[in-house]
Amino acid sequence: MKFNISLLLIFLILIEVVNAKDDSQISSKLEIKTGVLDNGLTYYLKHNPVTRGKADFYLLQKAGAILEEDSQNGLAHFLEHMCFKGTTNFPQNSIFDVFEKHGLKHHINAYTGVEETVYYMEDMPVADGMFIDQCLVILHDWSNSLNLEQKAIDSERPVIVEELRTRRNLEFRIKEKISPFTMNHSKFSKRFIAGTPEIIKNFKREELVEFYNNWYRTDMQAIVVIGDFDLYEMEEKIKGLFNKIPALKTPKPIPEIIIPDNDTTFYIQVEDPEIKDGEIVIKIRHKTDKNIKTKNLDNLINALYRRRFTKLMKEDSLYINSASIVYAPLTKNYSEYVISVTHKKNMASKALEKVCGVHNDILKNGFTQKEYNFITEKYLDEAQVYKKFSFSLPNKYYFEKIKYHFIHGEEIQDPTEEYKILQEQFKNTTLEDIKNRINGLYNNKNKTIIVLCNGSDEKYLTKEEIENIETITEPLQLLPDDEDDEDGENMRRVHLVNKKLSGSSIVKSEKIHPFATTKWTLENGATVIYKQSQDSRDVIDIYASSPGGTSVLTGDDYINSQVFAKFFECFGAKGLNRDRMDKWLKDNEIQCRMNLSQDKEEISVRTRMKGLEKSFELLYSIFEQPAFYEDKYDEIFKNLKTQIEGIPDNYETKLKDTIYKLQYGLDRYVSRNNIINKTSLEKLENIYRDRYKDASNFTFYIVGGAGKKLIKQLSEKYIGSISSTHSNETYKNTKNPFPENYNKIVLNYDMVDAKAGNIYILDANMKLSYKDRLCFNLMSDYIQTILNKVLRQGINATYGVMVEKYINKPITNNSGVLINYEFDPENFEQVQQYINETLGFIAENGINETYFLSVKKKLKKELNIKDNEEQSAMQQQLKTNDYYLRHIIDVYERGEDNTEQGLLKKTVKEIDLEYMKSFIIKFFSEANTIDLYYLPNKSMD
Repeated sequence: MKFNISLLLIFLILIEVVNAKDDSQISSKLEIKTGVLDNGLTYYLKHNPVTRGKADFYLLQKAGAILEEDSQNGLAHFLEHMCFKGTTNFPQNSIFDVFEKHGLKHHINAYTGVEETVYYMEDMPVADGMFIDQCLVILHDWSNSLNLEQKAIDSERPVIVEELRTRRNLEFRIKEKISPFTMNHSKFSKRFIAGTPEIIKNFKREELVEFYNNWYRTDMQAIVVIGDFDLYEMEEKIKGLFNKIPALKTPKPIPEIIIPDNDTTFYIQVEDPEIKDGEIVIKIRHKTDKNIKTKNLDNLINALYRRRFTKLMKEDSLYINSASIVYAPLTKNYSEYVISVTHKKNMASKALEKVCGVHNDILKNGFTQKEYNFITEKYLDEAQVYKKFSFSLPNKYYFEKIKYHFIHGEEIQDPTEEYKILQEQFKNTTLEDIKNRINGLYNNKNKTIIVLCNGSDEKYLTKEEIENIETITEPLQLLPDDEDDEDGENMRRVHLVNKKLSGSSIVKSEKIHPFATTKWTLENGATVIYKQSQDSRDVIDIYASSPGGTSVLTGDDYINSQVFAKFFECFGAKGLNRDRMDKWLKDNEIQCRMNLSQDKEEISVRTRMKGLEKSFELLYSIFEQPAFYEDKYDEIFKNLKTQIEGIPDNYETKLKDTIYKLQYGLDRYVSRNNIINKTSLEKLENIYRDRYKDASNFTFYIVGGAGKKLIKQLSEKYIGSISSTHSNETYKNTKNPFPENYNKIVLNYDMVDAKAGNIYILDANMKLSYKDRLCFNLMSDYIQTILNKVLRQGINATYGVMVEKYINKPITNNSGVLINYEFDPENFEQVQQYINETLGFIAENGINETYFLSVKKKLKKELNIKDNEEQSAMQQQLKTNDYYLRHIIDVYERGEDNTEQGLLKKTVKEIDLEYMKSFIIKFFSEANTIDLYYLPNKSMD
């Protein structure tokens, strides 16, 4: 990128160095330009060429719920909403109108935390300087120019009350009850971000204005822009615009919110009918040490704990459902050491003894050198990945670093520096250092003991009983399994195939579209489709699929097929046990997954050049010499069973089951009990051998940097040696189980917190063409937009409407939309009326011109289609293996070539207002409907 910098501008930059931000904590290698304006506002600018023509804009506020007075509880979050409800330059809802016009409405948002608030606009096109200016003006208005009109405030009150209703779940109720103890009755214990319905309904406008004036001020704000732009031009724009904001002459002092120490241990018992398993939690609060080496040490300790407790979960299933010890952030300045165990019914004492036994052994004896070496090697491997790909890191990576620097005062290193720090630190850290750190974190100061229960156990442990178990339980040394071979064998020397293969020659070779791709047919009937891509460097992706999938399975086989992918790690190659198989994959840098979808069997393999032939050995072994690991099956099944048994039996679970039965039919519904009772390694093995046995029914797609001659040789040798039965199997078409016509259903559930909701599903037996799929996307976005305007902005009945879509569903080819939102049960009649009238209007009239132009603009932006003939950013950037694979499969399996930009432009141009209207009207006329409402039982008394 060229920088046109005048001598005058260079001079100005040099003389302004006195106002530069102290960036000693920011690595110069990251080239983050930062400074502080005269009014105290901070800015961070980072050029990131990866984004190609786009940038992300952020406003960071050191202001969150913790700065509220008790009478203002919830106003920080309310203020976040009001930033989208009218500013000086964007009155009323016009901020959203601007982004809707550009097809970017879903790229702008915000969130409120206890100690910060963040506003963002992501993936903004920056080739047009005018749009950059609009984004900066919006940040400026959020910072200093909100209208806060009474009418807008009053219209937003019921929306936030509905958001509060949505947020009230089991996790919220538990946090509400334990926070006074874990936060020792400090201000932190009273701030739940969204506030209370009473305050939201009744606060005065002046209170919101006061909070805004006090805390939305330049010395507590930062502007962050990351992406593909000229750093110096952006800096000048920010200085010119934001320097105009005056600093407060007498700013309100920023309070230091502390959590008082408690020398006496708190004890609280929380009972809730939605708690599935009893749980004991011990929390010990500490002031956070923000030194980067201390943080690294704490992360290392957490990883060591995870391995010990993974071993415990393998060994013990009689008492424990889950267990962990972790040291994690609590607030900006506080962290907590947490010991947690969920236990089976009436097994609290036994479960806690096991956990405390492991913990006491670590307190006394620490970890072993072998454990330490394993974890540090893993950490360095992960850090090296960041170091290796530091040139292609996404905007989010940089933003998170910048946010923690501004809000928390943490250092920012580049990946190379982080790797060196870890290397040096791990080299010099001793086992005694780790042991001392843990013993420093575990003490009886600032301690809280929590017992979570549902009332089903015969008794619950008292504070004294828990403390007694902590103290007197004998140490239990439970070392993790040895993940590496004892002899240190280099698995790159190990071959899965140790015999001469007959192979089979290519009998037919042809060119297919797109991308001048080569298709080979082997003598055994297998099909290989190959595309060489220099863009992928030395990465090679292999994807193999065969029609059939779960559609051809019934009974217990179908039940097992639903969890097939979860048990993938139970499958390997003969001659290697599970541990050696894991090491073989790691040493050869091969990733592999297998999956059964509704209509096909799938294999995905990713490797580098050095592991290429080994990946072909793996393909051959999957078909011809598989192994099935009983120990791994037992481990995965145990975890799955615990997970399933931990699902609460509440209205949400029952509702999901009901929706699944209605959409997929009773014969395809698999209950959780059936998964537990019917799954077995024997049945999974039978499915595996049945689904992965016929090379002639598989197509092997290969994309990457390997040369054509080499791929041809490997394909003939390994894929050509796989057995074939020439079954010509395809997937089984199924009659759509979706109920016909219009079906209104009202369900009543017992609920702890009264909620109502509507799930409205429109499902049509329409196999959509490429053009109609684009129309379907437009229609789905239009439905969500119009329902939000009616139900949220119009009658303020819901926090938000979500619309999900499915297109050309496998097996049935049906397409549909699922509309989902919650509301106050007292508004049941009103909500019914408005949604029926709105959807009825859409069904009869389709779409009007204003909305059509808006959603079409959005589609064009998403597809990177420009109105002129310039190449889009998508065309200019490197194409990944996934890009090639996706489009080659579309052409070969569906006969659709969507790769040409001209096709997108041509098709979108063909979709005019009349075509779109007729498409929507046709879909609604052909769609069957489920209109399901759920209500609390108590509201029907």
